[in-house]
Amino acid sequence: MKDWGTGAIHHKISKDTLDLLGRALTSAMNPGGSKASRRNLDADIIDAAKEFWVAAQKCAPSALTGLTSDITKVLWNLPVNLEIGPAEILENPGASFDPNSEPSPAGNGKRVLSAESRILQEMESLFLPKLIGATPAGLTAKDWRTLRDQLVAAQAAFKADYEARDGKGLLAPPRIEQWIEGTKKIKFSTGEQDAPAFQRKRLRYFPGAASARQWYVNRPTPIPDPTNAIAALGASLPIRQRYNLTDREGGKHVVQVTMDTDALKHTCQRHCYTYFTWEKDDIKLVNNFWPRNRVSTAAQYFATISGALPDIAQAGLDHILAEFDEREQKIGRSITVVNVPHGNDVLFFIAKFTKDADLTEADDSGEGAPAGEGSASEAEADSGTDDATVWELNLATVAPDGPTAESFPTSELSAAKKA
Repeated sequence: MKDWGTGAIHHKISKDTLDLLGRALTSAMNPGGSKASRRNLDADIIDAAKEFWVAAQKCAPSALTGLTSDITKVLWNLPVNLEIGPAEILENPGASFDPNSEPSPAGNGKRVLSAESRILQEMESLFLPKLIGATPAGLTAKDWRTLRDQLVAAQAAFKADYEARDGKGLLAPPRIEQWIEGTKKIKFSTGEQDAPAFQRKRLRYFPGAASARQWYVNRPTPIPDPTNAIAALGASLPIRQRYNLTDREGGKHVVQVTMDTDALKHTCQRHCYTYFTWEKDDIKLVNNFWPRNRVSTAAQYFATISGALPDIAQAGLDHILAEFDEREQKIGRSITVVNVPHGNDVLFFIAKFTKDADLTEADDSGEGAPAGEGSASEAEADSGTDDATVWELNLATVAPDGPTAESFPTSELSAAKKA
């Protein structure tokens, strides 16, 4: 790839998520069991699942269906769900949805999902909640037919885009515009070096260079020190909360999420206009800020993080299980998790995780972040979870993402500072 050096194939709906759909489809079409038990099955569900499978096969190239009859592998390799992108990326979406985006037709710095990505996201939003956890609800005949119709519509959008951009081969031409180039440390035989790496613009809002300059003109002088504002939070820090969770397969987990004063201060100085420091290390490839009317003080940031802890815990667990196997799991491994939904917001966070964390020394005085949905005291966390895997997520950054963020590339911030 002339633009990226080396290209790779990225999945919009992740392989881990498609695993769930593949197993559900296999089970629905081939329910098994005794003749007596099969008489009680809903024949309409079986027929609807088969209709979806017929549609999926029509979306697959003949070379693929001739190579394998494995349902999940066919779903993994549907061209409508694949995107050519750079091999070296800075933000791995893990099990999260990883869509294509494009500039809004309004030309206002906002971005929208490409047509096929919007429909694929609707599909995932329908089936994923019904197929995860210890007791999944399963898909109805209506669900399978809705998924069938959505897949047919996504395929039509994919083909229209393919033809409009003069596609050749099986996959649509890569969307170069949606990637921003940076660097990352990569180990070579000669040692560790900086090499080109990329991240998607996704649905971030890019107000533009003029807005960046206006922000700089209106900056407070001197910049407030967040230390005093954070000190006023007193015994509320460090943030510490535990959650009893299940993974996508129904396995039990206890996740403790923590964040100390230094991490909150760093987060304020990276993602709040009020406290942004202009230090070289604080200007990144893409710089996300909370809108001024949402988060402009340390107390507001603390409240935002505290309320998001349940979603952070679940997203962190999903990411770890999707990205690391037993051999790779190490104490202190850092993860970056993007596209985390939290109410009407989208977040990303960076954290170090520890497996089988020793939580016995945790402060259980009741101080810290208020209990969120899914939170548990020590007794509740231990009750009935003797067979649970225990994790600790130590947060380094929690920041706005997607349309929640006001984002500026490095070049725009650098130009604003010189204005």
